Amino acid sequence: MEKERGRVERADERNIFVRIQQSSHCATCQSRDQCHTLENREMQVKVPNTLQAKEGDLVEIAVPTRALLKLSLIVYLGPILMLLAGAFLGNYWAQTASRDVTLPSVIGGLSAMGISFLGLKWMDRRIRGKMEYSPRLLRIVTSADSRPPDGNR
Repeated sequence: MEKERGRVERADERNIFVRIQQSSHCATCQSRDQCHTLENREMQVKVPNTLQAKEGDLVEIAVPTRALLKLSLIVYLGPILMLLAGAFLGNYWAQTASRDVTLPSVIGGLSAMGISFLGLKWMDRRIRGKMEYSPRLLRIVTSADSRPPDGNR
């Protein structure tokens, strides 16, 4: 599991919203610029509030590595593989119909890639909220109640 620490910005009975700094792992990630980041390279993550964390608490969260890798492969490789498969099918159809292969290959590839995006949207709705894919609240590192006032830091 990838562990991160962050400050709880907002909390309710069911969820907390944690602001975390991008870690050293982000520096080597190919998709680092695609993350939904806030100013100063911070991210906001929604996490189920299983430990009754409060606003201002410093918490440690974890993302299951296996689930993260699995979803990354599906999201990044799926559309590319569908694009190639559609292009090959369009090419095959054009050759059997004795036509120029360029346009059917392009149309087939783009159509298949579009279908893959619809499939990803369906998958996102289906797995949203499943615990195996969600970040988890591991522990409250420092409670907001135990921190000294701002002037005494």
